[in-house]
This record gives sequence, C-alpha cells and structure tokens, in this order.
Amino acid sequence: MHDDFSTTLTTLVATTPTAIQSTTNPFIAYIASLQSANSQRTMQKQLHSLATIMGFADAHAVPWSQLRVEHTQALWAKLASSKSASTANLMLSALRGVLKMAWRMGLMTGEDYTRAVDLKTVRGNAPDAAAGRSLTAAELRALFAACAADTSPVGRRDAAILALAYAAGGLRRAEIVNLDLADFNPETAMLTIRGKGNKVRTAYVRGGARDALDEWLAVRGDESGPLFWRLQAGGVAGQMYERLSDQAIYILCQRRGKEANVRHFSPHDIRRTFISDQLDAGTDVLTVARLAGHSNANTTSRYDRRGERAKQAAADALHVPFVAIKD
Repeated sequence: MHDDFSTTLTTLVATTPTAIQSTTNPFIAYIASLQSANSQRTMQKQLHSLATIMGFADAHAVPWSQLRVEHTQALWAKLASSKSASTANLMLSALRGVLKMAWRMGLMTGEDYTRAVDLKTVRGNAPDAAAGRSLTAAELRALFAACAADTSPVGRRDAAILALAYAAGGLRRAEIVNLDLADFNPETAMLTIRGKGNKVRTAYVRGGARDALDEWLAVRGDESGPLFWRLQAGGVAGQMYERLSDQAIYILCQRRGKEANVRHFSPHDIRRTFISDQLDAGTDVLTVARLAGHSNANTTSRYDRRGERAKQAAADALHVPFVAIKD
C-alpha cells in the first residue's frame, strides 16, 4: 500500500476527537444492524481485517466516516492484489455496509458516500468462489453411522440436522437454527426456510432425510418452538427448550466428523455438497438456485464440478508417446 495512503489515515486518527463514542460509531451500529449472529461475526472479522490493513488496532479505532474515495480505492487495490476474489469481495461488502451506516447516521454526505463505495467487483475464477470441498457419499454414510452409534436423543437430533443440512436445500447454519416446529408440514413434507434478508423459500424433506427427521420428532415431541434445541447430558432438553446457536452447528460437524474419521469439513461444505450433487444428477441450475436460496444462478454455477470432470476426461483421451530414457 502506498506510503501516502497510510500517512493520510494516520492523520485522520490524529485529528479525530478524543474517541468516537459508541453511540456515534458506524462500526458498532452496522454490526448491531445485522440480523444473525453468524453475519455479525463474519462482518466484524472482515472489518477488523480491514482495520489492520489500514494500520489500526481494530475496527473500533477506524474513523470510518472520514474515509473518502482515495482511501477506498487504495483498499480495493490492496485487496485485489493480496486476497482471493471471494475474500476481497466479502471485505468490500463489509466496507460498503459500514460506510452506508455512516451515511445513514449523518456522518457522511451522500456525495462522499456514493463516491467511496463506487468500487468494482474483484474478479476471480469460479473455483476460487467455491473454495472448500465436497463430501463423498462414503463420508456422508460415515457421518450418519456415527450419529446412529449414539443411541441418546442427541444422536437422533444430530442425524436430523445433518439430513436437513444436506437434503433440504443445503441449509445454512443460521437457517437450521432458525427453524421452528411449525415450519415443517408433516402431511406435505414441505419445509419453510427463512434465509438471508428474510427471504422465504421452501424445500421438501423426502426419503432418508424424512426418516431422520421423524426419528428426532418422535423424541422431541410436539411442543411448539425451535425444531432443534439444545440438549444437556443424558438428552435432557435445555432450559426453556433453548434454541441452538449457529456455532453449535459447526461444533456438531467437527464432533461427528472426528467420530466418523472424516477429514475436516465445515457446515458450508455440506451445503456445497448438496448443490454439486444436484447439478451432477442433472437438476437444472435455476431449480438448484431456488432450492439453495441463491438470488443469482451464477453463484450456483460456481459449484458445478462437471466442467472439471470434462477436462479430466479430455486429458485422459490424449496419448503422449513418451519413452523413458534407459540408463
């Protein structure tokens, strides 16, 4: 990053009043405005990273409302040259969010805000945008076998969570924990899902996923409230049938993965597996996009593995008449 950019930012801090109070700090206000704990953690992490790049201790110390187009363009150049496209664009999304909050709070003029957020999308290849891994069929079987080996209610709950995470549209962590019992219609097998931006979509729970869910519901009962709740030792429900946190879904995946001897994977990798498997099965990309809750089918296309397999087949089709040199 250019020296004059860092110098300008240092000057901003030096001329900022003693401390930006929390009531007027757009960073705090922006994070508080995000609806899910997962989104709050994600964007907070991105803004702390941006603060470090700019030379600040953390995002609390950045005078966000004083950033102008020259600062944000320098940040864009830094991110484009040092980060993957998906990471850079996520950080830029966080930057736009906090600057929009600064404008809404009256700390930036509309003109300064508009110019500062006029940043191009960082371009990258599709494999970068879909970084991560898909689980194999054998790994999925091993995970459900690990749940089946746990004869407590926790085993049934975890199996149902994994089943819906994979089969019911590749649910995100926040979508799983936000499900209520009333969101599932046992007569039609339809599941109503509240996704990002409060967008509502539906999926159908069939086959093994329905079997797994029915086993959990037989243990859970028909008490209204969260579809999945926290269980204490021995399978006793948490106080007031406490809703799981999205972090609990991550911990569940790590625990069951270790038991099943499945190498590290994240909850999003299960979502990735659903999308890729649906495309492999020939489901059209628009349908998969609707099932996964993608607003743009181009996002769904990034998970398509068929192109890479075609490349592999093309490579195998060529014969190179190599002859090893004899000693």
